Amino acid sequence: MPAVSPGSNILVTGASGYVATYLIQELLDQALFAVHSSHMAIKIRASRD
Repeated sequence: MPAVSPGSNILVTGASGYVATYLIQELLDQALFAVHSSHMAIKIRASRD
């Protein structure tokens, strides 16, 4: 997988799924912007703040 620069936008589809939940959290921890197709990801982001 190619390296991703901080501040990059990442599209995550199926963001309410089990794996995507952890993926989005990891992306946010690495200061990457997760663009997602589910309202569940917003809840993950809110719990991080």
